[in-house]
Amino acid sequence: GGGAASRLDAEMLGFDFVSDGEKDEDDEDEEEEDEEDEEDEDEEVQQEGNIVALMADDAGSPHRGTQIKIDQVLLGGCSVVQIAVLRLVISCDRCSTQETVAVTLTSPVHGTCRKCKHATAVAFRPDVLHEFNPSAGYLDLTNCKAMEVLPLDFWLACGGCGQETLVKRLRPGMREEPGCVGCYEGMRFGFGGARLIALQAGRTGVAKWLLGAGEGGGGKKAKDVAVEGLVVGTPLPEKGACKHFRRSRRWLRFPCCGRAFPCPCCHDEAIQGEHETMWATRMICGSCSREQHVHSKGCECGAVPTGTAGGATWQGGEGVRDRTMLEKKDSRHVNAKWAEKKTTSKKSQRVGQAGKRKVAVNTIKRG
Repeated sequence: GGGAASRLDAEMLGFDFVSDGEKDEDDEDEEEEDEEDEEDEDEEVQQEGNIVALMADDAGSPHRGTQIKIDQVLLGGCSVVQIAVLRLVISCDRCSTQETVAVTLTSPVHGTCRKCKHATAVAFRPDVLHEFNPSAGYLDLTNCKAMEVLPLDFWLACGGCGQETLVKRLRPGMREEPGCVGCYEGMRFGFGGARLIALQAGRTGVAKWLLGAGEGGGGKKAKDVAVEGLVVGTPLPEKGACKHFRRSRRWLRFPCCGRAFPCPCCHDEAIQGEHETMWATRMICGSCSREQHVHSKGCECGAVPTGTAGGATWQGGEGVRDRTMLEKKDSRHVNAKWAEKKTTSKKSQRVGQAGKRKVAVNTIKRG
């Protein structure tokens, strides 16, 4: 019919003939292709938006640098706590010289190493410490690393009126009970210790998304690393011994500078006459790094940091004075089987007053 004639005419004129049905099918295919192209463009835009958002999160995220975590927090009458002044010991990356710095939110520290003149910088970003958040803040360190946290100043927010009260130079293991300056209610605050944790970079934000974690891939989560320093539960270097006292099993905390050293000689060598040495009143166990008052009793871990003379053990609980428990190759070892049968001298029973009494008794018996 008419359709065949139209097709024939179109072919004779050199045109492609398309029927109404074929035209509808072609239109549907073109629409599907356009939709697929639009979806691909939307996915690309969304991916770019995700990357931009992740980059913004990384740039503004406070969870970076070196984190300060407070352990065994005691809160009584106060809702939140924040560090006012952070004192810590830093070590130069080039020569490992240690120095003491005090830093606040508005007063970062910029200086040079006193030995190699290497430029260093320390900035502190405090965090709000409360019952469910042990993080006290983050450090941004340049050409140095944090070694130890010294006595801290805290702002305590009253749980009743919200007024802030300043507590100065609080050490681990200590507790302060100040009164609120607004409503005069009593508050309590203390903590067991402070840890320094170096946060790993490159596994969050853009890097984590590119590694496949954003798409359900198998990106591995990086682990945070504890910074060198005093960590409760781990032994001290050389278990507290130093070149001056080889058998020492503790460190001493000196109140003049707040730092811990194995002995007064090490303290004097480190400070180089910067201040007068004060008598240490606190010590750190060499076996578990737990800080406590100076005493002659054993630590909670079972060791004896002071090494009291005349006791059953020495060297912080590692040695033993029972000769029957020594190794067989030890020249002082005594076999327990023969220890009780060892021959003892009876000369004291034959001479002196005991001997005279024995002679007198025998004479009376014979008489």
